[in-house]
Amino acid sequence: YSGSASDANQAGIAACKLPRIAPMATISCRCGTVKLQFPTRSPRASQECCCRDCHGRIAHLANLGGPSMPDVTIASADNRTRPATFYYFVNRITVLSGGDRIKFYLMKEGSTNYNMASSCCNTFLMGHSPAFSGNTVGVPKELRTLSGVDEPNDGPLLRWFPADMPGEVVDGPAGSMPSAWLLDDGKPTGTEGWEIGFGKMCNDVWGADVLEAEDVGDKFVDLLEEYKARGKEVEIVSK
Repeated sequence: YSGSASDANQAGIAACKLPRIAPMATISCRCGTVKLQFPTRSPRASQECCCRDCHGRIAHLANLGGPSMPDVTIASADNRTRPATFYYFVNRITVLSGGDRIKFYLMKEGSTNYNMASSCCNTFLMGHSPAFSGNTVGVPKELRTLSGVDEPNDGPLLRWFPADMPGEVVDGPAGSMPSAWLLDDGKPTGTEGWEIGFGKMCNDVWGADVLEAEDVGDKFVDLLEEYKARGKEVEIVSK
């Protein structure tokens, strides 16, 4: 460096004035071995779910020693009182650490809803469904695995399948909201106002191509295929 000390000081001051870029949202397992990063701080949307399947995938890992939903003393899909709040992040994932401790499982044979977890401490990390069109992944808020997240401004848009709860649904911090469920023919319906939340979910999570060209990281399916390529098998909980 051939400049003067004064020049160096001015350069240092200028560097300090540069805007600081906030870290992106990350998700970590309970023991801290696995840490993943999303390309944004904000999820595309959030919704609540009362269904047995969503709670069952978390309860399965809790019975192996992993974290469970709040207020649950016995890890079981039938022992639930509160909906699970899922944040839906863009399907771009950067593995910061612990990539060799990531595992995948299905709750039942023939299912296409894949779950990602940590093998070190059995923490549920995220889920992916064909209904997401490859655009997003679902991360449960209640397990407190996320950091650096900007909360969605409009809160959860819908509460799915309230009739699936064994007892009366206990409202979470967001209070009550429109509920939705599927009819026997597979078509959605719900309480007053459900169409608004459902439309937003279709646009921001399910039906739209929300991936941006500049989004960095691997897709969920890329990590799944890499897992299989290492000779690992996807666990099927109930065959």
